[in-house]
Amino acid sequence: MGTAIVNLDLLIPEKKVLILDGKEINYSVITSGIALKFIEMKDRLIDLADDVKKDDNKAKDSFNTSAEICALVTSAQYEEMTKEWLLEHTVLLQLKKLIELITEGIMASLESFNSDGATSKEEESINDAEIKKKEEK
Repeated sequence: MGTAIVNLDLLIPEKKVLILDGKEINYSVITSGIALKFIEMKDRLIDLADDVKKDDNKAKDSFNTSAEICALVTSAQYEEMTKEWLLEHTVLLQLKKLIELITEGIMASLESFNSDGATSKEEESINDAEIKKKEEK
């Protein structure tokens, strides 16, 4: 009797990398912990976004919260790339693009998650691998 193998590595999305300060940052693989922290912070960001046009302090808070979200990803890969580091070592255009790319990665990660925890393409790959394994028996 053979061994059934389910390769969960097939669930990892295609690698997307940005370069900041000469370092490669993978923004396509968002860990479960980062995704959960993002969900916790998302409500705060939404509340701030509603008030940004009315209050400059809210705009500043929104920007800081966005930098904090980015730091979840950057500091997981490079310990020194904290929110404070990002605010002190990037120009506004860099930080704006970083926020866009990391938000894109987080949203793609959350959107790909369905009741089974995988996109249909990823499920298909795993199912195909399982079928091939059974056919080999």
